[in-house]
Amino acid sequence: MNHLSKSNSTYLRSHANNPVHWHSWGDEVLEKAKRENKIIIISIGYATCHWCHVMNRESFSDKNVAEIMNQYFINIKVDREERPDIDQVYMQAVHLINKRGGWPLNCFATPDGKPFYGGSYFPKENWAELLNNIQDLWQNEPHKIIAQANQITDYVNEMPSQFMQQNTFADFTDAYNTIKEHFLANSDMKYGGPKGAPKFLMPGHLQFLMDSHFFDKDPQSAEYVSLSLLKFAQGGIHDHLAGGFSRYSVDALWKVPHFEKTLYDNAQLISLYTNAYKSFKNLDYKSIAEKTADFALQYLQSQNHLFYSGIDADSEGVEGKFYVWTKKEFTEVLGEKADLFTDWFGIDAESLWEEGLNVLTQWQDKKDFLQRHQLSEKEFDILLEKAKIKLLNYREKRIHPVVDSNIIVSWNAIMLNALLELSEISDNSKYKEVAISGLEVLINTMWLPNKKVFRTLRTNETDAVEGFLEDYVCFAELLVTAYLINQENEYLDIAQEIVEVIMEQFSNSSEPLLNFSSKNESALFAQSVELFDNVIPSSNSMAAILFLKLGVIISLPELTNRALRMANAGMYLSCSSPMSSYHWALLFLMIQKEPLSIKLLNIDSDNLPYHPFVYYSIPQKDSSPKKIEICGINRCLEPFSNLKELISYLNEK
Repeated sequence: MNHLSKSNSTYLRSHANNPVHWHSWGDEVLEKAKRENKIIIISIGYATCHWCHVMNRESFSDKNVAEIMNQYFINIKVDREERPDIDQVYMQAVHLINKRGGWPLNCFATPDGKPFYGGSYFPKENWAELLNNIQDLWQNEPHKIIAQANQITDYVNEMPSQFMQQNTFADFTDAYNTIKEHFLANSDMKYGGPKGAPKFLMPGHLQFLMDSHFFDKDPQSAEYVSLSLLKFAQGGIHDHLAGGFSRYSVDALWKVPHFEKTLYDNAQLISLYTNAYKSFKNLDYKSIAEKTADFALQYLQSQNHLFYSGIDADSEGVEGKFYVWTKKEFTEVLGEKADLFTDWFGIDAESLWEEGLNVLTQWQDKKDFLQRHQLSEKEFDILLEKAKIKLLNYREKRIHPVVDSNIIVSWNAIMLNALLELSEISDNSKYKEVAISGLEVLINTMWLPNKKVFRTLRTNETDAVEGFLEDYVCFAELLVTAYLINQENEYLDIAQEIVEVIMEQFSNSSEPLLNFSSKNESALFAQSVELFDNVIPSSNSMAAILFLKLGVIISLPELTNRALRMANAGMYLSCSSPMSSYHWALLFLMIQKEPLSIKLLNIDSDNLPYHPFVYYSIPQKDSSPKKIEICGINRCLEPFSNLKELISYLNEK
């Protein structure tokens, strides 16, 4: 029978009516596989995954396919959002097998959980044939499967040490410069983002280059970052009606997105556009950050001030149906102003996708457009806003894509952190209010009662999975940001408590890097050590930056020294994969430039200069002398007596 109907996961419940006898991951089903000596199918996906839906419809809903799976296999469904640890190790195995990965991830494993074959999406006929072939091999030549599984298991377990074999960098500066050169060499200077297609947004790439530009004033970095931010905002990957961004573009122009929207992408883009405004003072960046935040508040916020994981690409079984427009539909909605906005949005021209459908883009040069239509900017902006409201109101009546109701702690921490950063430049107080309210929910429902961080947050959850390194680190990072903005010591104290748990529960024998899973979790066939940066930075590079930042703020050498040791390990990793080491490179830059904790004692704190690696503390004023205390990595400087001296010092850095 199918065991998924009572699952807390939106994704698992979407498979509850399959004729396949699905189980969720757990000790009981793994013991069943051993007892019955059956091959395990570990099928991993997530609720907003388009190709997961396709394979569900084609194969997992088919009675004939299900009959084969039920008779010969133990079938386990895994939500990668809830169990990234399982996803990581089996994804590594599949990459080794066929050099490709992605979701749905379908991995075959021996009864003791060791992987021996796998892939992503399989058409129904291929899937059925594969099932029969594997069963035949297991029945007649099991030794071949066991040998393959043992070989892959050994290799996955050895992977972290294999990436630590060689370091060709002379020092952190050399490592940072080399990684930056790789990024710029791979940059698309016509359309922004990386070269080629499909194109992922990868906000961390641009954040790294923007921070490096703060120091070296490299014009190529500034041009590339500015171009990318502009092209993201103009393309169809950006929702021009409701705000927010899709996960990636299928083309090089950012025109046609894969319409899925994720919390972690949009959260990081809020931070990116916020920091771009701080760096370049372009008001468009501030506006985009606010509109992206408004999208998240409107469409992803839960009732408890936290956020759901994402929005599906599909509605009514069709990818993008909710978002696209025919020219006829578009003109009927806008009436007499349709011609103006058909031109502005490029309907049946730049925005045309396929089969008469348009993905809204805004590639027009505004100045030329206004001259052509003899409109003032103020006039046009009013008309545009009215047109967008009409289009959005019409679109809202369509059948909406499904929202993935998982509340992932790390992704929420990234979003709340982004809202706090945005609150520093926005006049709208709601961003800070939502962020602090969400933070308090996390503190009061997780940390204070349990002294634990969980992966997901739900009411009355009985089978909660303890958080992974990513969850602990992102939560602690959020607390540090909340302290810096609100100047409440409680947040800093909890962050320090969380870091102590990280040190105790996630350290491993190959210190200084940290395990992805805590010591409390049941062991998988391999222990995952997350090394490389993806769209979300690796948990180890994030942990190293957290340790460095917090160590400087509270003057704790144990943390700063651990960060330096992790950075040394990161140099080895960066040699093997520079393009997957952007957050490690940011750490190298931080060490090179030295982060500073600056405490202003009885000094007015208005108009403090922005600096990416400076952290201000502003205690309550008292009768003690005015001074500015400055501490860096395992050292403190002579105090300054006024802001002028501080600004002069920072300008020299």
